[in-house]
Amino acid sequence: MKTSGIVFSLLAASATVMARSTVYMVTSDDASAMDTSNNVEKPTIPLDAFSMVLSHMTDTADCHPIHHMQQAYKQETIAGAKAVWNNRAAWWSHAQDDVFERKLDNGLFLVVSGVDASEDTFPMDPSFYVSDNVAEDYMVLADDTAQALQKNGQSVSVRSNMGLFDTEVTDDTGVFDLSQEADRTFLKEVDAVKNAVKDTANFVAVKMEGLQLLEKAYGTQSSQYQEARRVVDDLIQETVIPDFQELHPNERNLITVIFTPTRYTHHFGKRGVPETLQESDTCYVTEDACLNGTSSCSGRGQCVPDDKSANECYVCKCQSSSYLGDACQVEDAVGDFQLLFWTGVTLIVLTAGALLFVYKDCDVDNGGIMMVPQVPPKQD
Repeated sequence: MKTSGIVFSLLAASATVMARSTVYMVTSDDASAMDTSNNVEKPTIPLDAFSMVLSHMTDTADCHPIHHMQQAYKQETIAGAKAVWNNRAAWWSHAQDDVFERKLDNGLFLVVSGVDASEDTFPMDPSFYVSDNVAEDYMVLADDTAQALQKNGQSVSVRSNMGLFDTEVTDDTGVFDLSQEADRTFLKEVDAVKNAVKDTANFVAVKMEGLQLLEKAYGTQSSQYQEARRVVDDLIQETVIPDFQELHPNERNLITVIFTPTRYTHHFGKRGVPETLQESDTCYVTEDACLNGTSSCSGRGQCVPDDKSANECYVCKCQSSSYLGDACQVEDAVGDFQLLFWTGVTLIVLTAGALLFVYKDCDVDNGGIMMVPQVPPKQD
């Protein structure tokens, strides 16, 4: 592996530790049926381990790619899945007497992007955490699960990009601006989720990205984003969970809610800097929204009007080319390394050349003394 690849891998790994997705699993609306003790530490597992847990519960394990993994990574994946399953008393309430019996009758899979520290506002204890924090990765997993279930004769429904639907929305809160795309998208998604939980398919997967758009437009400290967080929490707690359970009474149901963070980890390649980090693709409506949404450009730049945008908006201008990302949040360590590396190589080449020159121009037979032209003595 090239050194640049190593550096970016380290950057990606450190970012993953800082930001992770929070997973909530609910199988019963009866709190007494579950042990919600906070004494058990919630594990953080890789995405493959989470997919293994999901495939186990949906009886699609025969399609899981773990059979093709290398032995070392396979063990890590199994260990993560076991950590979650051993703590299932906190969220699994279905009794199963027959091991050949299907574990679930219905499943709802909801992915909400743009939520940091959901534990601060969401009135439930997390089931576990997943190190992958890209919402689209979970939708790919949901789509794979849906295809496997469909082959087994079950009905499925996978919904995304719901904010693009041409539907009329209203704002009962007085906080959102219906002339702004981010606000309209969020409100459309709220209505779409309410309809999705009424879907009678055996497996329903839904993605909400309106919160992420509001964060980009106004910042996490804005009234729009804060109100949207409250709306989402109430939507899940008061509508999604009870309506889905009511739709499928006396059945084995599983509701999975995944909150992915606002700043997701970019998957760095081995060559160069990712295009998404070379230029900012986030433009904020106001300067205050830019400052709030980027933590003042991570203290490494300033918010300025974007000359490239057709609309008036603000982006971060990093104070140095060593800082990358829409919030100047990534430091390009490769540039400094390349400078140090090639400086060292140049010094080594110069030193080797000098030694070779001395060796060739030395009289080895005379004790290694460099030959000096002899000048005959001057005759009187």
